[in-house]
Amino acid sequence: MLTICEEPKRYSGFNMEVLETVLRWIVMPIGAFVWLMFMRQQDQGTQIAVIKTQNDMSRMAHDREIREIKNMLDKILEKLDDKADKD
Repeated sequence: MLTICEEPKRYSGFNMEVLETVLRWIVMPIGAFVWLMFMRQQDQGTQIAVIKTQNDMSRMAHDREIREIKNMLDKILEKLDDKADKD
């Protein structure tokens, strides 16, 4: 049992310098890499959402234009049929 005056026993071959070295050269670079990948993934997720929205808007505009063209073509064909029936 430890008393206030005693220093804690050190494990053989393990000290704070080893722990500091491991933290500095292994744990911190891995943590920085994970954080960087997380930030990039968040940015890419936002870019994908924007591209999807733009794609949906373009598709809706294209569909509307195609509908208008079909309606105009139907009107033209009706007029041609009416003209053909009169002749």
